[in-house]
Order: sequence, then structure tokens, then C-alpha cells
Amino acid sequence: MTKYILAGALTLMSTAAMASDKLIPDVPEMSAGAGVAAVALLVGVAAIIRERSKRK
Repeated sequence: MTKYILAGALTLMSTAAMASDKLIPDVPEMSAGAGVAAVALLVGVAAIIRERSKRK
């Protein structure tokens, strides 16, 4: 389970870093979309962990 949490944290940090990169022009939709995608990924991982823990 620690692997999933660390992967989610890394995804959140790297997505925000890529969205705020100065080489890419400042597009508000891009940073908002990156944040929504990262949150959706974490929610999905949490759902998978919850389902696997119910089976045991």
C-alpha cells in the first residue's frame, strides 16, 4: 500500500511541476487539468486499494 501512496504523491508533485514549467507558455487550463487528473488518479488508486482490502 505504501507503493501506491508514494506513486500518487510523486504524480501530484510531478504534474504540478510540469504544469508550472516556464518553458511552456502559461495556460491556466493546463494547470487546472493537471490538478484534476492528479486528483482523479489518487481517487482511482484509493478505490482499487479499498476493493482489494474487501476481498481479503
